[in-house]
Amino acid sequence: MWKTIVSLLAVASTVNAGSPLIDLGYARYEGVRDDGVLKWLGMRYADKPTGDNRFAAPRDPPKEDAVIKADKFGPICPPQTPDDATVSGKVDRYRVDEDCLYVSVFAPENPKKTRIPVMFFIQGGSFKSNSNANWNPANLVKDGEIIVVMFNYRVGPTGFAHSEEIKKKGALNAGILDIKKALEWTKDHIAAFGGDSDQIVLNGISAGGTASALLMAVYRDAKRPPFAGAIIESGGWVTMRSMKEGEQQYECLLNATKCTNDIDTLACLRSKKESELRTTGCWFDPGIDDQMFPKPLLDMFSDGSFAKVPTIMGFCNNEGTKYAAPQDTDTASQAHDYLKKQDGALTQGSLDILDDLYISRPAPYYPKSGRKWRQTADAIGDIGTNCMVYELQNAIVKNSVPPPRGSSGDLSPPTWNYRYAAQDEDDENAGYGTWHIVEQYALWGPNNTDNGAPPSYLPKGVNEAMTPVMRKYWLSFVKQLDPNKERDGGAPEWKPWTGAEDGQRQRLMLMTGKTKMERMSQRRSLSCRATREMSVALGHPREGDQKTDLDGKLARDAMAASDSMDY
Repeated sequence: MWKTIVSLLAVASTVNAGSPLIDLGYARYEGVRDDGVLKWLGMRYADKPTGDNRFAAPRDPPKEDAVIKADKFGPICPPQTPDDATVSGKVDRYRVDEDCLYVSVFAPENPKKTRIPVMFFIQGGSFKSNSNANWNPANLVKDGEIIVVMFNYRVGPTGFAHSEEIKKKGALNAGILDIKKALEWTKDHIAAFGGDSDQIVLNGISAGGTASALLMAVYRDAKRPPFAGAIIESGGWVTMRSMKEGEQQYECLLNATKCTNDIDTLACLRSKKESELRTTGCWFDPGIDDQMFPKPLLDMFSDGSFAKVPTIMGFCNNEGTKYAAPQDTDTASQAHDYLKKQDGALTQGSLDILDDLYISRPAPYYPKSGRKWRQTADAIGDIGTNCMVYELQNAIVKNSVPPPRGSSGDLSPPTWNYRYAAQDEDDENAGYGTWHIVEQYALWGPNNTDNGAPPSYLPKGVNEAMTPVMRKYWLSFVKQLDPNKERDGGAPEWKPWTGAEDGQRQRLMLMTGKTKMERMSQRRSLSCRATREMSVALGHPREGDQKTDLDGKLARDAMAASDSMDY
């Protein structure tokens, strides 16, 4: 009963998916054929977010009379910092421009169905960068016979600057409004490409995964949200500031752009060159706006304020090694400095608890690394990502609706958890382990993303065999809202996240040749509960004299508990 009811009405005016010319009403786009895939690249889903549209909600795209050749990606949105990889000149798969609100659609050339399931891909980049732009989904499209939608959204100051001035004369959380606009564009137009508008599944990685959870919160009251399910990969940590905290970062931006003394500060910011808005000292993320997000993300999920759709959520085994903890962390004091930089409200007692749970625990020494690096990476990887996912899925289970007495089944949509743990020999030896979003090389294919795949994912590498296993679980979910129905032959049945809270919740461990069901250990569960207040603070910084006090009793229970994950 939880599955989205498919409309019995035929979609009117659907263009055959084999046609490269699409009429969207406001514009006609001519796509290209490429090895069994139809591609429409760089279509506008919103007007230019420049001039007075900067810091404003996305507006409808303008009407175009001529047929537009859709054979090139549009530019990606500018980053938060001037030294971001997207503007370093080292990557040639995209260019940056403020006119960046473009969407691309990839469809099978000769589909067997007339209504094709849709994967709506939300790229990551810490809400600071369009880091995963212009990937190649051809293998996903052909292997699964699905449509893949990819798009850009505003990040950094133009996407997430937060102030009363912007609230009055623009729009808060413009980056989330962009994602919402692109999703609703997909809902309105995907039938023209052969897509099933009732079977749109979100798939986000890193900040894109968090954005998927945020969209679930946005559509909390919708009886039928514009998506049927969501896959959240390594997402959950988003620092959502209050208006007071947002004003501090807005003031930082005004200082950096020399707009502080202007009577109309927003007009001053709109008059600047886009590159002048890039700073290294100011930080912008989705904020608490009293409309889309009246509370931080974890609180909204805890209250049941989210769209009730089937979900997959999970993380990589070593989330904190490459993107988070400084690799030269050598002492407990340095570890504390880093952790306090993430949460300045940590008390000394809380640091002592983190020492017991993480920093003081033995770990191998890795070349070119500090002696406390891996312990610090484990701490922030757990508290910032793994435990966030644990919290989100526990909230889903807590807010589930039991079936009526005497009936079978469950009225609530299921949620499935995974731990990605495929090992690359070089990464293991260097101490990186299974690092943040490395699973994308298995899902998309090693040469279809950023060309940075570890050697083991390349043809004839040991992890090449991970692709069919992971891809078929994901494609099965996109097509049927169940990862099991079309899973790879021999792959285990993936059971939902059920069971007792501590040490009984079931998840899938993905490892080449060893994929199996396991349980989140009692130790790990208790550790997440003991450090929950830091997870909360990472999601919503403490204000004033508020302190982050971790739970010492739960921490002691965790240290005495079993770390067994046997199923």
